Amino acid sequence: MFRTEILAGSFNVAAVFADETGCDWAYSVGLDRNFQHPELLLVGLDASLAGAVIEVLGKQVSGGRLLMPGDNVQIEGCICLQVREVDLLWLARSEVFELGRAVMGSWGERWPETLQLVQADTRGGFPTVAGTLGCSPRQSVLMLN
Repeated sequence: MFRTEILAGSFNVAAVFADETGCDWAYSVGLDRNFQHPELLLVGLDASLAGAVIEVLGKQVSGGRLLMPGDNVQIEGCICLQVREVDLLWLARSEVFELGRAVMGSWGERWPETLQLVQADTRGGFPTVAGTLGCSPRQSVLMLN
């Protein structure tokens, strides 16, 4: 079903629950293939919430919204996010995108450009350096500097 929806022209969301040593994350699969938009990634929120955010933004993208690095996004007035470009090294080697790479690989495609949605801290500031945990002890930042 995961692949079928993508092949039918939609997208899907992979939400990953981590163990006690890591953090949850979620990402889209199919936005690049079907809507010519980078995939989306959100790290550090509970997997179900991160998945719901990716689902909401993915639907907006499928309807024509274009998210660009540096854009600020607010979800339901309570989650403040900023769009950042993910470093190519993370795209190629990180297990974060394992399912997505397997799906894309089954079609002979590589994992595409991806945008990370980073969370604001309590003062509304966003991380400025890749790899920092800045806003949340659970938020890994995979962005380019």
